[in-house]
Amino acid sequence: MKQNNMIKTVRGSLLNATDKYLKLPQDDLRTKMEMCPLCSNPGKRVLQVTVSTHVYPEDWKLLFDGFRFCSDTICQMIYYNNATETYFLKSEIKTKFGLKEENDPKPICYCLSVLEEDIRYEIMKKNCCDSLQDIEEYTKAGTGKWCLTTNPSGKCCRDYLGDVVDKFLKMKESAGVKPLLRKVKQDLEEMPPEKQVSLSVKGMTCNSCVTHVSSVIEKMGGKDISVSLEKEAAVFLLPTITKPDEVAVALTESGYESNVVDQARKK
Repeated sequence: MKQNNMIKTVRGSLLNATDKYLKLPQDDLRTKMEMCPLCSNPGKRVLQVTVSTHVYPEDWKLLFDGFRFCSDTICQMIYYNNATETYFLKSEIKTKFGLKEENDPKPICYCLSVLEEDIRYEIMKKNCCDSLQDIEEYTKAGTGKWCLTTNPSGKCCRDYLGDVVDKFLKMKESAGVKPLLRKVKQDLEEMPPEKQVSLSVKGMTCNSCVTHVSSVIEKMGGKDISVSLEKEAAVFLLPTITKPDEVAVALTESGYESNVVDQARKK
């Protein structure tokens, strides 16, 4: 029989809840719902569609609104719903959350399949990355668009990517290799998110060409796209981490000779 100071997980594990959780006043319902019973930290709300992507199909019947995600890296809990007393340990779902794992592989960016060891390799072995911006450019981590379902947290890995990169930069510095650029967190806070790019685009003959050119730009991360058949040009916003030349090459390979005319960062 489950004791009052214990919680029972979906696979039948019985674990002691913290005193802080157990001693919450009965009328403090909001805090009770937010708090992870195993570590006492408040979890972030996570949608049912996110949880259902990462738990096993036989557990879908247990899913109701109100789940939270425990991001504490040393806590065994991953998803919990205190209202329904439904608890998933990290070992009870089918997807690893890299920050909670001790052994490789440790997924970091789920949309682009970037592992922690990929980041470590770029910084520690190749010595080609000395900032968050470098890691995003070389690995594309943090540039995906499907975080709501691919990441167990339901959030973009940019929430913690800077900390992962900073960890290896500090390891690199402690080994006697001086970082070449500003601190990772400054990169994250100061880097403009996007820039306006102008391309010349040769070879368009009809509106279908315009549509195709727009589609190629969009797939490369472009938005607010304006393509002019008459001017043989395209103007759009592009994430700072993506090189305009890459878009020009993609268009050229699609049959439309393209070159960068101008690029300007937008705050």
